Amino acid sequence: MHDLQTQFAPTMSSGPEVQRLVVVSVVGVGLVGSELVDQLSNLPAPGLRDQFQLLSLSSSRSTVYYDIGRDGWSDWRKDLAASNVESNARALATRLMQISTVEEVAGLQQGVSFSVIPVLVDNTSSEDVARLYPFFLNEGINIVTPNKKAFSSELTLYEEIVAASLKTGARFYNESTVGAGLPIISTIKDLVVTGDKVRNGTWTFGPALGVIVPVCVLCAPPWLNSFPRSRK
Repeated sequence: MHDLQTQFAPTMSSGPEVQRLVVVSVVGVGLVGSELVDQLSNLPAPGLRDQFQLLSLSSSRSTVYYDIGRDGWSDWRKDLAASNVESNARALATRLMQISTVEEVAGLQQGVSFSVIPVLVDNTSSEDVARLYPFFLNEGINIVTPNKKAFSSELTLYEEIVAASLKTGARFYNESTVGAGLPIISTIKDLVVTGDKVRNGTWTFGPALGVIVPVCVLCAPPWLNSFPRSRK
């Protein structure tokens, strides 16, 4: 929710009113996804509620679509359970891209033009979903995700994600995939963009890995010998 508000925060322009409308499709409604949808449902209105619109919710089996302009989504669990629409990535991307031209957006507020920003929020830990990021980015759809799979898999997938983002200008935000949401990725990016070079880094494992890694090192290949053999 933080990335949605800070990175895609709607603004008003001078002269003829043009308001950015963030249209969100949520994939994955487990613990993290449910909390996000509940937060979207509880946004204050008028105000932030008018600046964000929930387009769809997808589980591994089904998807529910909402009309733009709907006041709230508090019954989303019942809506999704009752939906017989099968989850389909291409259909979702098509709907996200079409939403910027439909009349329902133009009719939200009289005298206000809307610039629609499509955003896919992936709350899953699925590698299959992560492999679709280049497809969505190539369609101009922004991505916000805590899913680590796209950024810890093979290098080619990451390169495809970056290339698609550069091609269309669609952005991807993966801050919460490292350091439990601490601003590590953005800080390193800012350093590099402003001309600094990162030569090395020092980090520490959390409690779980701090116990597991030293034990694994005892039977690990030689390249893991640099890991500490005791937890401090």
